[in-house]
Parts: sequence; structure tokens; C-alpha cells
Amino acid sequence: MNSFFKGLIVVLMLAVFPTQGHAQFWKKVTQKLEKKAEDKIDNVLGTKDKDTGTRDTRDTEEDIPYVEEVFSFVPGGMLYYEDDLSGDREGMMPRRWKTNSSGSVTTVPGVPGKWLKMEGEASYQLDTLLAMPENFTLEFDLLTRSDKAEDLRDIHFGFSRNNSTKSYIYNVSSGDVSAATELAFYYNTVNSTSYDTDTNNRLEYPLHNFSNSVIHISMAVEGQHMRVYLNRSKVLDTRMFDPETAKYFYISTDRMRNSARLYISNLRIAEL
Repeated sequence: MNSFFKGLIVVLMLAVFPTQGHAQFWKKVTQKLEKKAEDKIDNVLGTKDKDTGTRDTRDTEEDIPYVEEVFSFVPGGMLYYEDDLSGDREGMMPRRWKTNSSGSVTTVPGVPGKWLKMEGEASYQLDTLLAMPENFTLEFDLLTRSDKAEDLRDIHFGFSRNNSTKSYIYNVSSGDVSAATELAFYYNTVNSTSYDTDTNNRLEYPLHNFSNSVIHISMAVEGQHMRVYLNRSKVLDTRMFDPETAKYFYISTDRMRNSARLYISNLRIAEL
């Protein structure tokens, strides 16, 4: 006979034929029966974790990969260059940037600060010949707006051997780029390549979750080595440069679709 029904019979007998000293026993049996009933309901509804006995509270969103338990990125302590576009006029190309195409400073509803709206198939660099330190960190915010992330196509950023934007800079295939990271929204991958060290790295990454968000990009360069982070995900940590390679930051867009838009702001370079 099922143990549940055996217990029920015992309870009924006690209820019909109460005897002195059974009160405590009655309480314990009642608690056990209540617990069994709750367990059966949970099993039917699937609201209980079989291993831990706790309610299932798993998030429905896809887990973000490569997130470090201890975030290893530490910004440089000596500020080297900074631009949040706060001093630039809206509608104009920012004074401290240059491009082979066009761009304009703007504000975005619901997002603080000013942003450089980047055009499709365009490259952007800092309008300065300031040489990068040997060891430094570089951070910026990337703002996306699109119906689907795949409409953003891809965006790549890294370091060119010169600071010329006379023509479109497309990853290392342009010949002037020493190291670059590509956010391939269309393929949901993060790709890093180096002309100097012949490095090619491809990581699956759920970029389809970032069609309308702010992505904080962090980069750390220490000699020949470079690390790249998307928010708290480390997507690159390897040797990417020759010792004598000149480094000029650049960022380039692809041909965006369906009115997708990309913005950049809050650039900060600090010496390590």
C-alpha cells in the first residue's frame, strides 16, 4: 500500500479514536502529510528543483560567456587622454575626431551624455598624433540601436600603424592595421586578428542580445600583449604586436541595415 495512504489511515484512526498522549504524535504526522502533499504538487507543476529542493528561479535570458569570477581588467592609474564629447556641438563632427566619411555629435533619448553617431562603412580615429605609451588601457562605450542586432552587421576596432583616415579601414585586410577585434553581430561571433603575430581567434558570443544596449569595451596593452573585454567578458588575452609596432586607435563600421545606428563615447586612455 502506498505510504501516503497508510499515513492517512493512521490519521483517521487517531481522529476517530483519540487517546491520551497522542497529541504530539498527531502534530508530527500532520506535518509529514503536509510536506508530502506539497512535494507532490511541486512535482506535478515542475516548480521544484530535484537536487536542492528550492524553487526554480533560473533566468530565461541566455548566459553571457567568458565572464570572469574576478574581473582582471584594471584601468591605468595615469590619465593620458579622455573625451566624452561634452564640449562639442550637436550636429557637428567632434573636434577631436576625424573620419573618411561623416559623423555627428548627438544625444540619445534615455541615455546620458553626448555620443558620436557613426555612419555606415566609415572609419574613425583620434585627430591627434599623440603616441601611445608602451603599456596602457583604453576604454570606450558603444551604443547600439536596431530592430535586430544582425542589422548592425559588424564593427571592428583596434590599432592601425598610422593615423590616416583618407580611406576606409577594414580590419587587418587593409594592410595598415596591426591588431583588431571584430564584433560580428550578423554571425554572433567575436573575432580577433593580428597581422603582426598571425593570430586568428574566433569566439561564439550572443551578440543578438545587444541590439539596443550600451557595451563597455575595455582594452589593456602591455608591450606585445593585448587583452579585450566586453563588459565583464574577456574575449582576448594573447600576444598581438611586434615590439616596434606603432599603435593608433581606430574604429570602423559596416554597411548597416534597416536604419540601425551605432554610437561611441566616453573614450579614456590611461598609462599603466
